[in-house]
Amino acid sequence: MQTAADYIREVSSSITDSYPRDCVWHACRIAELLLAEGRAPWIGRVRDERRLGDRVWFGPLIPKRLPNFTWTTHFVACSDGEVYDPLAGAPVPVGELASRIFGRSIAFAVHLDAAETERLLKSGTIRKAFPPFVKLG
Repeated sequence: MQTAADYIREVSSSITDSYPRDCVWHACRIAELLLAEGRAPWIGRVRDERRLGDRVWFGPLIPKRLPNFTWTTHFVACSDGEVYDPLAGAPVPVGELASRIFGRSIAFAVHLDAAETERLLKSGTIRKAFPPFVKLG
């Protein structure tokens, strides 16, 4: 059985000048693997969100490994205080994700808690829990 750590190493090794699929795809797949390992996965979100008066502005997220890519939101699978993201190549502590991947401190939030992630995975509807309008990593 492939583990979540195996998956992120495998996908990470294929990242050269493009990002296969998108972050929602990877976050959901990794969450499935973590759940199969008996862990309690949840989905996190990185977004440089700033209020400008009554408007919200989403700043650019430019991954260090892919400087020609710009996103506004990046979703990741998490469990036990670690983030599993192909851009990192190995599990990293939640507090280090943004600086490792984007080279700066950026807000990290829970998008789906562990109970909701498990429920949506088991029902096969997890991909519907992500907004269709943002530029995803």
